[in-house]
Amino acid sequence: MSETIAEMRERIEELEAELAYSNGVISTLTEHELVFPLHWNLGLTETRILAAMAQKGGTASMEAIITAVYWMRDEPDRPEEVIKVTVARMRRKLVSHAIEIKAVTGVGYGIDRRTALRLKAVLAGEGDPLERRKPCRKKKEKPTVLPELPLFDREKRDDVAA
Repeated sequence: MSETIAEMRERIEELEAELAYSNGVISTLTEHELVFPLHWNLGLTETRILAAMAQKGGTASMEAIITAVYWMRDEPDRPEEVIKVTVARMRRKLVSHAIEIKAVTGVGYGIDRRTALRLKAVLAGEGDPLERRKPCRKKKEKPTVLPELPLFDREKRDDVAA
């Protein structure tokens, strides 16, 4: 019995690998895998949309995005509306990371070629090229030394007041 279960698990892994190969990296994404940097705060759906655009060289059709997002799940009644709302949320999150998502009329959504290459590097596990730049060296601040101010004796103050 345990041999049969082991064989079945092995076959499942083989089929999942074939499916991943035929659909690309997107199909292998799960909720537990980290693909883009954590500080981008992307959810699974957002990650799949961004990965679809990167893999398609920048512009992904609405059909490709829907396939990437719902590849093994039930689609909602109007998946295009869900994608539109998700992309709007992604735009707010990614603007600070120099990623701009544009609507491509009659096609879907896209990013510029340079950003697509950057995201492909991230997907390949090479890290974000923009975040790998050497940080600027900050000049060491010298401790501020306050000049010593003369202290007045009470006797001197009394003399001045008189």
